[in-house]
Amino acid sequence: MYSMAWTHIIWDSTPGGNVEHVEEHGLEPEEVDYVQLHGNRHESERWTTVRFRLHTRWALHHYCLRRDRRRHDYAVDGVRSRRALKDEPMAKELKHINRQLTEEEREQHAAIREGAKQDFPPKATTRPSPPPGIPSRICNTREQRGMTRYEVGQNANVPSTVVRAIERGDDVPLSQLKAVAAALGLSIELVEQASAHALPKRSHRRHTLPPLGELFLRQVVLTRDLVSHLVTHTGDVYADS
Repeated sequence: MYSMAWTHIIWDSTPGGNVEHVEEHGLEPEEVDYVQLHGNRHESERWTTVRFRLHTRWALHHYCLRRDRRRHDYAVDGVRSRRALKDEPMAKELKHINRQLTEEEREQHAAIREGAKQDFPPKATTRPSPPPGIPSRICNTREQRGMTRYEVGQNANVPSTVVRAIERGDDVPLSQLKAVAAALGLSIELVEQASAHALPKRSHRRHTLPPLGELFLRQVVLTRDLVSHLVTHTGDVYADS
């Protein structure tokens, strides 16, 4: 480190400026070296001026080197801006490898799933029973044959939602009801049409009910294995044969 002879320090006009000694500000030789390396220097043959920011105030330090020492030139690297800095990832990128699990890994995963079921058992869900009549008969027949709603829908060429609607007792087109019954080996027939005098008197207002709204006036027979049940669309049983 150089031996330096300080002459004077010129501060700005803010309060507390215009001091005469470096010791009053507690400057150390290491700080002087830092200023000499990183400051804004204007060198001459004898004097070197360093301008830097100290304690939020700009100061001009004039110092000279002793004549019996050789003066060295320092290479100061310019500070790069934030735009010049590149984002360097702190961790390596993850590489996904698609491969088949080994038998040992499959056993480990099965043990983990079994332990999770024991620690957090699934809640028991009770399926609501279908309404009596045609919905319950179709649901029981499907379960006896071990078929799912999707399989019944595929055989009947109808969506599985139609099969679910029938088992819940919702209104569905009669053609779809016959198709689902035929897929399960059942047959649905209209045995009697309601007589004209039994029909309720209609008012002059426009009829707003859907076409299936009058199906409750019809009698439907559900036949399977030589057993007949005379029922209505609502599922009320009238007679057994």
